[in-house]
Amino acid sequence: MNKTTHPESRESQLSADTISWNAISFATVSWINPVLRLGNKKPLSEEDLPQIGKGEQASNISTWLDEYVKQTEDYSIGKRPKVSLAKLLFPRVLPILITDAIAQIIGIASSTGQSLLIQQILIYLEAKNGLIPSGKQVINNGYVWAIILLCLVVINAISTTISNSVSNVVQLRIRTALINAIYRKALFLSSKSRGKYPAGKINSFITTDTQIMMGLVDSINKIWSTPIQLAISIYYTSTFLGISTTVAAGVFVGLAFLPVAFMSVIQKAFKKYMATMDARTRILREFLYGIKVIKYHAMEEFQEQKVLSAREIQIKALYRITYAFIFMIGILVLQNSLTAPLTFITFAALGNPMNSATIFPALSFLSSLINISGQLPQVLFSVAQSTVSYRRLGTFLLAKELDENDSPVVKPFESHLEESIVYENASFSWETVQDSNASGITHDKKDGGFETPVAEKTENIFKLEEMNLSIKSGSLVAVVGLTGSGKSSLLSSMAGVMRKTGGKATIYGSLSYCSQDHWIISGTIEQNITLMDSSLNGACTQAIHACSLTKDLNTFPNGIKTQIGEKGINLSGGQKARIALARAIANDSDIYILDDPLSALDAHISQSVFEEAIKGPLLSEKTVVIATHLLHVLPQVDRVIVMDQGKILQIGTFQELMTETNSKLAEIMEDYHLDSEAQTLVSKKKNAQEVLKIDVTDDELQEAEDRKTGSVSMSVYYAYLKVIGFTWGAFQILAILILSTLYVVQQLTLSAWTSNYWGFSATTYLTLYSCLGATSSIVSVLNSGYTNVSAVRSSQHFHNMALSGLIATPMSFYDTQPVGRILNRMTNDVRTIDEGFGFVMNSVITQSYTSLAILIIACYSAWQVIPIVAVLVVVLYLVYRYFRNPYRELRRLMAIMQSPLTAHISESLAGFSSILSYKASGRFIQQQMKKLDQSNLSTLLWNHTMFWITLRLNILGSFMTFVIALLGIGGVMPYALVGSSLTQIMLFAPTLQGMLLVIATVEANMVAVERLDFYAHNLPTEKARVLERDSKELNSWPQNGAIEIENLKVAYDSRPDHAVVDGISLNVSAGEKLGVVGRTGSGKSTLMDAFFRLVEAQEGSIKIDGENIENIGLKKLRTSIQMIPQNPTLFDGTVRSNIDLLGNYSDKELWYALECVGMKEYVSSLTEKLDSVITEGGTNLSAGQRQLLCLATVLLKKAKIVIMDEATSSIDAESDKRIQYAIKTHFKEATILSVAHRLNTIAAFDKVLVLENGKIAEFDTPYLLLSNPKSKFSKMLEATGISNSAAVFEISKAHFEKRN
Repeated sequence: MNKTTHPESRESQLSADTISWNAISFATVSWINPVLRLGNKKPLSEEDLPQIGKGEQASNISTWLDEYVKQTEDYSIGKRPKVSLAKLLFPRVLPILITDAIAQIIGIASSTGQSLLIQQILIYLEAKNGLIPSGKQVINNGYVWAIILLCLVVINAISTTISNSVSNVVQLRIRTALINAIYRKALFLSSKSRGKYPAGKINSFITTDTQIMMGLVDSINKIWSTPIQLAISIYYTSTFLGISTTVAAGVFVGLAFLPVAFMSVIQKAFKKYMATMDARTRILREFLYGIKVIKYHAMEEFQEQKVLSAREIQIKALYRITYAFIFMIGILVLQNSLTAPLTFITFAALGNPMNSATIFPALSFLSSLINISGQLPQVLFSVAQSTVSYRRLGTFLLAKELDENDSPVVKPFESHLEESIVYENASFSWETVQDSNASGITHDKKDGGFETPVAEKTENIFKLEEMNLSIKSGSLVAVVGLTGSGKSSLLSSMAGVMRKTGGKATIYGSLSYCSQDHWIISGTIEQNITLMDSSLNGACTQAIHACSLTKDLNTFPNGIKTQIGEKGINLSGGQKARIALARAIANDSDIYILDDPLSALDAHISQSVFEEAIKGPLLSEKTVVIATHLLHVLPQVDRVIVMDQGKILQIGTFQELMTETNSKLAEIMEDYHLDSEAQTLVSKKKNAQEVLKIDVTDDELQEAEDRKTGSVSMSVYYAYLKVIGFTWGAFQILAILILSTLYVVQQLTLSAWTSNYWGFSATTYLTLYSCLGATSSIVSVLNSGYTNVSAVRSSQHFHNMALSGLIATPMSFYDTQPVGRILNRMTNDVRTIDEGFGFVMNSVITQSYTSLAILIIACYSAWQVIPIVAVLVVVLYLVYRYFRNPYRELRRLMAIMQSPLTAHISESLAGFSSILSYKASGRFIQQQMKKLDQSNLSTLLWNHTMFWITLRLNILGSFMTFVIALLGIGGVMPYALVGSSLTQIMLFAPTLQGMLLVIATVEANMVAVERLDFYAHNLPTEKARVLERDSKELNSWPQNGAIEIENLKVAYDSRPDHAVVDGISLNVSAGEKLGVVGRTGSGKSTLMDAFFRLVEAQEGSIKIDGENIENIGLKKLRTSIQMIPQNPTLFDGTVRSNIDLLGNYSDKELWYALECVGMKEYVSSLTEKLDSVITEGGTNLSAGQRQLLCLATVLLKKAKIVIMDEATSSIDAESDKRIQYAIKTHFKEATILSVAHRLNTIAAFDKVLVLENGKIAEFDTPYLLLSNPKSKFSKMLEATGISNSAAVFEISKAHFEKRN
């Protein structure tokens, strides 16, 4: 490793090193020694690791597949790709593959030489014992032959290590090239391609398919080297056994064709497995991103069943793969048990003498033949997997991308230009691909291995047609219209997110786009505003001030450097909206496209942001297009665009449009009251500032991923054994004893046969040898089948238990865990158990009984071997112990260091429109490459740690072979046993080494069990979901909806000493309507969450109809009250499944609910009506439409208590009126608690609760509060304008007088 920083202690500065190697350090893997030394002193952490070498850095591999991706356009019109992935990848790594090939050739030659040397040693011994004439050998010295044998064994060990290391480097580079290409492709996909390749599927490409492609790289040289090894083994066997070798060749080749015939079965099963993995990942993502809504509505069991259903299909595919694999193992065992016995039987039957100088060299070559067959199932399995992944990745990388012709033409801004945005008969359309398979498993036809492009379904796609529009430079333009009228679509078309299908559209100047769904990344506030563009750091201060964030930052522990959790989980909707707006302002563009940035803000902050940011000095000379439902700002803008059903109905100044005949704007403004004096927004300008009290400190926002250190706990092994079955454990012990005994007796029988040591007849030897082999085969096949099937069963169990743990854990866990981290555990770790344990467990048994048997044979041959073996075992153990700790910890780090990459990709896919709008793709690609380097680093170190010990164990084993040869040559060991001992001891070191490595692999793989078991049993759990009294005493609860809050104190787990709700006491009568207002951070949403016990009360209580909600099961509680959240979340499915999840209501009831919320007309216009598709997250609907569907769901359930958290923030005035009517009629008897920023919506409520710093500031009727001009509620209302305040006052007065 090369030092890159000032010298300090080696341990503390290891992470500053860069991995590098020379020929010697690479061949001996000694370059990894510093990591191993440190790993033996302390558990390794990410900071302890060196930096990945330059050749493996993602930045140096980033362009490898560019030429392939450039074929996208040709492929989209049906042309076959001219250049394949393989043609681009393999020339890049060809020099390294050649090195690998040379190493393999040396390995084959040295392995062949070892077998030939055994013959020479035995010939020497035969001559020495007078069995044949002496003097026929080139070297007539047994000790020289022993030294040459030692050298060949060492050369073979080094060449094998070089081959493994080189192969691993190639694997990493190809994986890096693929992930780079996949990530870049994902950022630039067209909207149609995004429909075909949702985020869950792209996640599978990166985490699973690229990993599988690494296995193919490992098999490439085996594909050509295996036939060479086969030919060499058969040739040299024929030199010893003559025509009898045809039996060996016939058995081997004949049985080898059977696994090949099963390739198509494995490929189909694996394709099904991968497709269901995509579906399961998509459902998991949906579950994790919608977890809060799921808990609000107690939908955990339903969502869990969706995941389990996808998993069940995946398990069925896994069983098919397992059965095929067991079949191949059976063929392998048959080859092992039949090849040598049938060959020797034929050799003896032809009258040939069974002498050791012939039989044992031949057996050595037959063992090589068997070793080749042992690799065959793994190679075939790898090829079958890789073929599926290769096609999947190849098709994805040719998916249609955003085309510059499909977006407005962007030209440089020039000061003399009058217009910034010009549309001439411009038409735009959203694109979508609808799956015909609800499970998410596609069955696309193939064309030469590539998926045929799927035709776009154009039904129900929202379009903007023949738009004519001209927006002047430097103007402020508002876009208004009813919910679903096309406001967001119009802004999306300007930002290039919506596809242009006709006409002309021109944008003059740079553009910043602030979407309706405010995108927040994991990082500091500064990084969120600048999107990691350090050149914008200086612009942050002004942007922060303009967006009323200054006082917020002053309350943060680290100001602008404060870390924000994924999705801004610890921030309010208003906070996220202002950070997103600050991002746009700091970018200093010519044009600003702002999609409803004010809806999540309270009146004071909305006023301040509009005045200081949107109309402020920073944007005063910029072109600003803002979509909004806050109609009282319209007199302040230069022009207004009125949208309706995807068309522009009106364009002009506010005054012009209001005076037009049949004015749509006048119709929309009918119930709005504006100030008469110049129709200004406010009576006087105020510099209001909202203060956010962040709930957690910088270090608490995102908890470090749980990680254990030291040996994997025995409790984890016990948990696995308990699942797989104690019977299985007992069977394995029995199998090891039986197989060891059979192996020992079979090999000793062969030794005795060659010299008639036992004095049996040839027929007796033959029968005994054959029966032992057949019995061993039967036991091996039965054990393999039992183990593999049990491993699949255990995998299903641990997945399901981990999922159950996730389902039961409280919201506080999700608040501190990135989605990518959880996904990594539920995909990568699950796959480790799915595919790794059966094969590894079989290897443990095989290596264990073989090692034990060889040891017995060696010790039986000469007692002098016993102390030598004892010393060797001790040395091997010490080397193994030195290796074990860093190996295990690197495996843990592999799992942890993959999570940031997965999280970054998930965040990027969620915010791709912002990334492209701000031209930040380059910066995000750089971040992806950095995180990929870290992921690759742990993988590289982990694999080379294994290569390090493999080399050293093999070299130690070579000395054991040397000692046995010396004992035979020196006459210490009986001549009859020398051939058998040498043949077996040459297998001992690799077998013992294999056993130790497999045990280490089991422990490393047990980390996956450990991590899933942690989710299953160690996550915090919510209180009981179901109590016995729920269905008995509380069957009809609540009947009235009366609420009593007494001294309620609520704090989050991260800061138990900070009460967010601090000592609130109040009563709400049954059927009362309570509006809840207050600045952001005052405790409004936390109070609402306390009703659902998403966060448990520290002190005090909430009683509903006299029942303390602490004494009610969570499921009963959450299904008895209903929530309409500020950020409505819909799930992949249909309109019907989203508003009636369990199918409890008739179509008539569904249509009535849709009519009540104003969605009936829209849903009726869809081709499939109630069964029309809703995409993941409801992305094919506007935010307002999503809110209305959530309201329809609540209306159907007729709950006695309804909680609304800014439920109308994204809908128009007409829809708001309809909802207010629904509250008065359909919710007339219900108790309603409504968090509101639009104060007009609660003017006719019975009570208003004003919160401040978690305490009650005011609590009274709206009328009485507004009658006091000094009240906080009055001050809030003033920000909406004098006329509007007067109108709201009159509404509240009328309601008060009616009630009294």
